Amino acid sequence: MFRLQMVLGQIEDHRRTHRPINIPFFDVFLRYLCQGSSVEVKEDKCWEKVEVSSNPHWASKLTDRNPKTYWESNGSTGSHSITVHMRQGVLIRQLTLLVAGEDSSYMPARVVVLGGDSASSLNTELNSVNVMPSARRVVLLENLNRFWPVIQIRIKRCQQGGIDTRIRGLEVLGPKPTFWPVFREQLCRHTRLFYMVRAQAWSQDIAEDRKRLLHLSSRLNGALRQEQNFADRFLPDDEAAQALGKTCWEALVSPLVQNITCPDEDGVSPLGWLLDQYLQSREAAHNPQSRAAAFSSRVRRLTHLLVHVEPCEVPAAAGAAPRPNGRNRSHDWGSLATPGLPSSIVKNLTRCWQAAVEEQVNSFLTSRWRDDDFVPRYCEQFNNLQKSSSELFGPRAAFLLALQNGCAGALLKLPFLKAAHVSEQFARHIDQRIQGSRIGGARGMEMLAHLQRCLETVLIFSGLEIATTFEHYYQHYMADRLLSLGCSWLEGAVLEQIGACFPHRLPQQMLRTLSTSEELQRQFHVYQLQRLDQELLKLEDTEKKIQEASGKEHAGAHEEEAEEAGAAAAAEVTEEEEEENEDLYYEGAMPEVSVLVLSPRCWPTASICHTLNPRTCLPSYLRGTLNRYSNFYNKSQSYPVLEQGPQRRLQWTWLGRAEVLFGDQTLHVSTVQMWLLLYLNNLKAVSVENLRALSGLPADTLNQAVGLLTSSRGPLDLHEQKDVPGGVLKIRDDSEEPRPRRGNVWLIPPQTYLKAEDEEGRNLEKRRNLLNCLIVRILKAHGDEGLHIGQLVYLVLEAWQKGPCPPRALVSGLGRGSACSSTDVLSCILHLLGKGTVRRRDDRPQVLSYAVPVTLMEPHTESLNPGSSGPNPPLTFHTLQIRSRGVPYASCTVTQSFSTFR
Repeated sequence: MFRLQMVLGQIEDHRRTHRPINIPFFDVFLRYLCQGSSVEVKEDKCWEKVEVSSNPHWASKLTDRNPKTYWESNGSTGSHSITVHMRQGVLIRQLTLLVAGEDSSYMPARVVVLGGDSASSLNTELNSVNVMPSARRVVLLENLNRFWPVIQIRIKRCQQGGIDTRIRGLEVLGPKPTFWPVFREQLCRHTRLFYMVRAQAWSQDIAEDRKRLLHLSSRLNGALRQEQNFADRFLPDDEAAQALGKTCWEALVSPLVQNITCPDEDGVSPLGWLLDQYLQSREAAHNPQSRAAAFSSRVRRLTHLLVHVEPCEVPAAAGAAPRPNGRNRSHDWGSLATPGLPSSIVKNLTRCWQAAVEEQVNSFLTSRWRDDDFVPRYCEQFNNLQKSSSELFGPRAAFLLALQNGCAGALLKLPFLKAAHVSEQFARHIDQRIQGSRIGGARGMEMLAHLQRCLETVLIFSGLEIATTFEHYYQHYMADRLLSLGCSWLEGAVLEQIGACFPHRLPQQMLRTLSTSEELQRQFHVYQLQRLDQELLKLEDTEKKIQEASGKEHAGAHEEEAEEAGAAAAAEVTEEEEEENEDLYYEGAMPEVSVLVLSPRCWPTASICHTLNPRTCLPSYLRGTLNRYSNFYNKSQSYPVLEQGPQRRLQWTWLGRAEVLFGDQTLHVSTVQMWLLLYLNNLKAVSVENLRALSGLPADTLNQAVGLLTSSRGPLDLHEQKDVPGGVLKIRDDSEEPRPRRGNVWLIPPQTYLKAEDEEGRNLEKRRNLLNCLIVRILKAHGDEGLHIGQLVYLVLEAWQKGPCPPRALVSGLGRGSACSSTDVLSCILHLLGKGTVRRRDDRPQVLSYAVPVTLMEPHTESLNPGSSGPNPPLTFHTLQIRSRGVPYASCTVTQSFSTFR
């Protein structure tokens, strides 16, 4: 023991002074102390005696190492056993039975191994093995981590139902009892004490001056390199080196990481400050000669050391190549990183990284949220943070998740209107990139690349309160985009990537609505053909009746009067059919009309509130098609369905797009512009005021359509007159101002973007505050017992429908009217949980209760449906898209006219 203390003293002096150990034969003596840590010995060196249940004079056959001899039992089935008494302190590395297939029914079939402190207390079953008939070596035990004084092998069953058994041999492998366990305990204890003191001293230095954290990497590398050199020179194998390395990291690195990631009085940890400085100096570090480059290099070396070198006890892989012994070995502690779940070190580092990211993003949002190029700058900031995470910590999922949580935490700190502005900017940016990608070529590919970077950033909105407002604005812009440009593959691809950011899944429902409209359009085409066949059949029957009537004599006067009365009744009945068929005999080029059925449940109500009267605003050849579609849709709704409810009714809107021929030009216009151009076919001039009165459209909508038609690319001129408000529209004369005679001209009004700071954004905030009030009131009424989250959502929705609700101005400003869904309530519950107003019960997390008082803005409220006796039937709005079925018409006269081509 005195020599052992002397060895430990020399090792500690070597650690403290960094002087080499030059004592003669010190490595030989140390190797002797560690000898046997992984050395295996056989048979009689591991056990003291072997006993059998019967025929003890044949027991020596088990250990004579001759496979031709055997021990044969004598007794009943299941009573045969072999008992091995182990030497003190020997851990079994492997226990093996030798059998032979030629023994037939004497060969064991099932073996059970028991362990105990004595032959009378064999109560622990260590293993049970089924023996195959072709086996020769049966491994019963491997790598036991506990010493068992007595091991008993019981043969419970033999092959083919045999009674007695034959065992050809017994092999036991185990380590030698040496000084290694005692020396390992003392070495690890001294190492732990030494490095715990050093960790405390280094932590105190860092607490006094944060800049000293830059020297921690070199300090840790020096200490670990010293221990590794010591292990390479003096320790005999990997087991001893792993024990020493694990102790060093537990005593030195773990306390250091705990101290440098712990926040101080200002709420900032030393490592958090260092990471923040790294992010701020990242751009300046591109110059390799600058001080920022040297600073960044030190930070990266420190984080790499803390993350990638974390030893633990890892069992050696089976079949691994043997490592060389002696002084030429090299113990790579970096390859011993903890697998599976993150350890305490990684958890502390990820928490610190998340706080640094949150501080950076919060600072960016505070200073840049009003900028016109906010979204591209934010995407660039997020991309830089991703690169920094890879530079500092490598491609570890834990740090990427911490990066996303940091960005989400910064977004949650924004006030409601600022968060709404941010979400609107992202929805606007995505809309602009989707429209820009239609250009094609290099510019279109660049737009797609920008769109992909933006979508990766938007994924953070998933699960946050900001996702609700983001869906609101994205729904508006997507609706305008689909109606003005049509659907493309990119719409579905975008929704597939960021679909989790839409809690109500309204954009997905909008695309499904378009698919349903396409199916209805195919069915309507078949319906039109059937109607045409019926009309032709009626004409044939009428011709036959006329031919038959011409050959008969005239009838009496009373019969003629009866026929006249019947004809009048028939005229009243077929009046509606004549409206349907008024375009069947149109001699011009028939345009192709496509109808899009829009449901207000998923399409923005504000964009489909202006209705179109086909009877007064469309020519007969378009009006007949629309009438037939209305009848077709009403008949399709009249069939019995599984879901009982009010029947849907149709209203035509001014939404949609068209292609109009004007000479050799194809004008791409909106439905409003198409009506305006077709109206000028019969008039030389028309006042804007008359158009407004005829259409019933708001002044801004009509002025937007007229402005593009009277632009340099448009076919109209606007003449201002004093006695006519708004001016007079006329077809432009080519002789006055030449313009291109051929090609496509896009005159569809551009996208109109919303502002979160306007009344609509404030109305959204009022609705959020109203839901918060309802949640708090209901939870306060139930006291400390709380409510299940499902019951709470039901009560809030019931109160929203029955009780006081937003005023009319708020109802009209909401994107989906006054409707409120469970997703809206859950979003507000998450908001209140984050604010601490609502808390979960520890024993039942699904139960919520009121926590602390909160001041909420509660808007003045009134009934959702004032004066109404019951719910209104849901409306289904639809619009049209017009396509050509015939030869386009072009006027040859000087005064050009417009014809709907698509």
